[in-house]
Amino acid sequence: MLKINRKGQTVVEVVILISFSLIVVIATTYFAFNVLEYQSELSEYEAAKSALEKLTLLIENVANSEGSSGYVPIYVRAGSLYLVSDSEPITIRVNGQTLYSDNDGVSLIKFMGGRLVGTANFRLIIPTSQDLQLAASLNDIYTKYLIIDSSKGLPLGWIYEMQKNGAYIVVDFGRIMVTYSGVFNYSYIVNGSVKFKPYNVVEVSYIKLIRGSTYGSGSSLKVVAKCKDISFNSTLLSTNSLTFVVTRGSNSQSYVLNELSSFNGSPVSGTIVNFSLIEVEISSY
Repeated sequence: MLKINRKGQTVVEVVILISFSLIVVIATTYFAFNVLEYQSELSEYEAAKSALEKLTLLIENVANSEGSSGYVPIYVRAGSLYLVSDSEPITIRVNGQTLYSDNDGVSLIKFMGGRLVGTANFRLIIPTSQDLQLAASLNDIYTKYLIIDSSKGLPLGWIYEMQKNGAYIVVDFGRIMVTYSGVFNYSYIVNGSVKFKPYNVVEVSYIKLIRGSTYGSGSSLKVVAKCKDISFNSTLLSTNSLTFVVTRGSNSQSYVLNELSSFNGSPVSGTIVNFSLIEVEISSY
């Protein structure tokens, strides 16, 4: 029969007590580490959100002048930042005529938060909820807001966050801005005489993000936005009623612009649609 004397029993009790204490210490340390790590990752995520808001504004600013550039610092430790195509071709048409088509898809700037960060399934950051009330899902963006009327005061660059195999902040420029500029007199010559015809003028703008250089190491990055090229294309239409259609992947939106202004009470001769393709390069170092 096996007997354990008092001394042996005390040793066993001490071993059990020490083991239990170690388990408690390890569990407490692990919990405390996760709490600190969560706070760190959440701070990084919120800082990235603020940085991407500044970057979006910077992109719209440099898009006004070819060759202009600027940068925004962003801290990346547990998260990751990248420029990726959504693989959804985009096509822009007016009255059935194609103004622009890109089979490569719309490029998105994405920041993925650390493994402990979570967010809502979808939440619009820019425009704010005060500016917009109907974009309750990503589908709303793809079906209702591919075409922006400049008179509405909404930006071309939108930011939203979503939960999909991680928490993401997304910068999305996959839409056009339509601006009615008014009526302008255009001259032409008939039998040596200068004549004038009034035309409506409509400006259409699209910002395409393109990949630049990515180099350097460390947790502090500078994200550079540079306007590489602005190309123009004019389309003359013999009508003053326009229907714009933007198709992005399997989604599309149409926008009708009609009853455009007359000139001194007389009907205008048609409409000139000026399309601007603005390429903004995104680099980081």
